Amino acid sequence: MGFFNVSETAIKEKLKTKLQNKLSINEITNYNVGGVLRDFIEIAGYFFYLLYRKLEIIFTNVFASSASDDWLDEKCKDVNIIRNPATKVTGYFIFGRNIVSSTSIVIENDKIIKTATNISGKQYSFIVTEETVLPADIQEISVPVESSGTGTGYNIIAGTSVSLVSPIDGIDYVTVPSDWIEIPAEDKEKDGPLYERYKLQWESTNEGSPAWYKKLAINVDGVKDVVIVPTLDGAGTLGIIISAVSGEASVPLVAEVQSVIDANLYFDGIQPTVYAAENVEHSINITFDCFSLPDVEDAFRTSINETIAAFINTEQSIGVDFIPMKLKGYLDNQFKGFIKNITFSNESIITISKTQILDLTVVLPVTINTGVEE
Repeated sequence: MGFFNVSETAIKEKLKTKLQNKLSINEITNYNVGGVLRDFIEIAGYFFYLLYRKLEIIFTNVFASSASDDWLDEKCKDVNIIRNPATKVTGYFIFGRNIVSSTSIVIENDKIIKTATNISGKQYSFIVTEETVLPADIQEISVPVESSGTGTGYNIIAGTSVSLVSPIDGIDYVTVPSDWIEIPAEDKEKDGPLYERYKLQWESTNEGSPAWYKKLAINVDGVKDVVIVPTLDGAGTLGIIISAVSGEASVPLVAEVQSVIDANLYFDGIQPTVYAAENVEHSINITFDCFSLPDVEDAFRTSINETIAAFINTEQSIGVDFIPMKLKGYLDNQFKGFIKNITFSNESIITISKTQILDLTVVLPVTINTGVEE
């Protein structure tokens, strides 16, 4: 908030001025490094600087609207709201063999699969969660896996190169299919969304209000975002638009939310109806120059795709317009020093209505221009 945001230099100058006024002198002439007066002001000034910093932190976090981190967590506890933790991804990888044989293969529980190290030095590992048998005369089988850690980084894209840490006799390859994710991983909830839930908890105390219905919907497992649209279907109606953690809200999820709404319906003549946010499909081609070596092009391509997916997950929600320049800035920031000259095939803003959500496909070039000199 800035009430106590004062620099150390400004504090020392203020002390010096006050001392001059107190002594009724025009100028301090013995303000030399190592002198008693200089040491006093330096020490006192630093003390007050630290005190002001603490006061600024305390004062800023007194109010939920400006609180952050643990301070906001404590505020939220007052209304029984807890920050959502980071979660793991679960899904299925394909285990296969090059030549079909009459021998069955046991894929043991706890087998570890790892990705190649990306350009950021990160490597993601996954664990087989259930013993699976590849039957005789069958080439491939889906095997349940879970990430070893939490966070959206583990929501790797289809086709990502993966391998077994310890080989399994008869298994020649492991692949990541296009629909491999069953339950996507989530990052730890950020302050912004947490504060919105805090506000919603207060606003939803009035039963039958739009905030009341939004709270009911957002608390259903699998729901990521909710937008309330009054009179969506005419007078006396209330549209409840939802999106899912895993993408587009499924028919069963919409039905589940509608069931929760109906069970808590406030009889005031308003009929709330739940709808899945309409996907607005949009595709853009992206090109850029890369300050990298050609032999890491695949790892770089994977990192770019992961970063774009993270942008869509955190920045694009129901009713939010797609601004290509915002994605460009995001990529510039994430890959500072690695890429330049980012261009899109279409840089026009895509307008998203309050009942829609962006379904973005970004197409990378077939060959990335690597090895560029700065």
